[in-house]
Amino acid sequence: MMRGDIDFHIFMEKVDKEKVIDALNKLIGQGYFQAYMFDDFVKYSRLIKNSNDQFPYGYYLGLIVIPKGYDKRWKIDIWFIEKDSLSGKKYYQLLKNNLNEENKKLILELKDYKIKNKLDFPSTIIYDAVLVKGIKNINGFIEYIKDL
Repeated sequence: MMRGDIDFHIFMEKVDKEKVIDALNKLIGQGYFQAYMFDDFVKYSRLIKNSNDQFPYGYYLGLIVIPKGYDKRWKIDIWFIEKDSLSGKKYYQLLKNNLNEENKKLILELKDYKIKNKLDFPSTIIYDAVLVKGIKNINGFIEYIKDL
């Protein structure tokens, strides 16, 4: 793990903004987290430059916590997406079919490269490069991201 983070995907029959806002309010009410973020990818889908991929159709909550006794922060990503959405199905089928020990190691190496070089793009680019495009090493990845 490159940085402390936890990813959750909550599948809903139909994405419901009010339910997500209610969940966020309950999390805020707990007083455990230092920072909160809400993204609306239903109304404001955000395409990644030169890519057919986009963030999933749904809502995103980001939570930041620095637990007592630790000097590092943890980020919790919660995606609320439709159960039968193409993006949700595509993502999990991709992981199921292509995520092996070799690819896991390369993904971590590429995340480390991204952090060390202060590159600004979502980690989904890394997953796409390795799991969809078949990139096998850092040099191949550098070539891949030149067009992004």
